[in-house]
Amino acid sequence: MPGVSETTPSRFTRWLLPGLGVKAVVIGGGYATGRELAEFFLSRGPWGGLFAILFSTLLFSIFCALTFVAARRF
Repeated sequence: MPGVSETTPSRFTRWLLPGLGVKAVVIGGGYATGRELAEFFLSRGPWGGLFAILFSTLLFSIFCALTFVAARRF
């Protein structure tokens, strides 16, 4: 297509974005009330909860990206 440059996607686009999307779909609806956040993530205080949310986002992103790579390859 003229005028469109083909660039390599960034690491964020390739590795983290799919995981964030899957996490939003898979567990986003379950946390809609906010009570689950208080039960599971905020039991160690606000900073502990924030780190737990970031850690779970990172794990979801890694496993999601690896799953997509395996599905594409096999």
